[in-house]
Parts: sequence; structure tokens; C-alpha cells
Amino acid sequence: FNEEYSHVCNLTSLNLAKIDTLEKLEQAVRMAVVSLNQIVTLSTSPLESTRKHNDLFRIIGIGALGYHDHLVLKGMNYTGSADYAYELFEKIAYWAIDESVNETNYLGEYPAFSGSDWENGIFFGRNVYDEDFSSTPGMNEKWIRLYENKVSKFGMANGGLLAIAPNTGT
Repeated sequence: FNEEYSHVCNLTSLNLAKIDTLEKLEQAVRMAVVSLNQIVTLSTSPLESTRKHNDLFRIIGIGALGYHDHLVLKGMNYTGSADYAYELFEKIAYWAIDESVNETNYLGEYPAFSGSDWENGIFFGRNVYDEDFSSTPGMNEKWIRLYENKVSKFGMANGGLLAIAPNTGT
């Protein structure tokens, strides 16, 4: 426990078994970013330390569930789906970052954006200019454009976007 800052979980899960097209998945990801930002904005925290953390970083966590069911519905095997999974979750990450930038129109950039990895082109611990940033054909250029044309110009509304969200009761 940090008396000055305590993390708050602002989470949701995308049920991949219920999303049958990339268009619907993109819409769900973007709606998740917008909805979770509303939760961060409107919620009241029980502790001063959690309020300060939420205000400073605006961290949200979009996770996924139903991946195996999603594969079954697509007629795919789980054991041979590693490349598909990488491409699918890369798209989710891309759309989430893009929507967080769009949210700066309403929310501004999160207060700790200056000097952050996001500001410096470091996404998920890797530099977007690394030639092997993505193994998905055509995505390296998209990541660079996203950084140069949006993130570096407008910032991001959120310090964190993706998480392995809890999907069942514990």
C-alpha cells in the first residue's frame, strides 16, 4: 500500500465468443475505451490515494474472454492459433490506443503523459520504430503512423489500456 497513490481497477472484458466480425470487434474495443473513461471520470474513490492515482494516470484495463469459443465458431483449432491470436490481440491493442487518442478531444491527455513511454514511442515496452515491432504484415507502418500522426501530436487519455481482466468469480 502506497499512502500517496493506490491503483484502482477499471476493467472490462470483451467476450470474443459473441463478436463475429472484425468490424464488431473494433466497435466493441472503442466502446470499451469510451465507457471505461466515463467510469474513471464519474466514479468517486473511497480513498484519497486512489482518487489521485485515477486522476493522474486514468488507467483502464480491457481484457478478453471466450477465445476458445471464438476459435470454435471460426472452425479453428486452439493449438494452431498462435499467429491468429497475435494478430487479433494486436488489432485490439491498436484500436484501444487509437481510441484513447480520440478521447483526448474530450478529456485531454492524462496528466502523467509527459515523459511517458507513450510520448516517447515505446508501446508495450518496445520502440515503434524497431523493424520487428510487429510480425503482422503491414502493421509496422500502421504503428509508426499511429504514433507520429496521433499519439505524439495529441497525447493519450489513458496511461494504461489493456489487462488480463478477471473473467469469473473468485
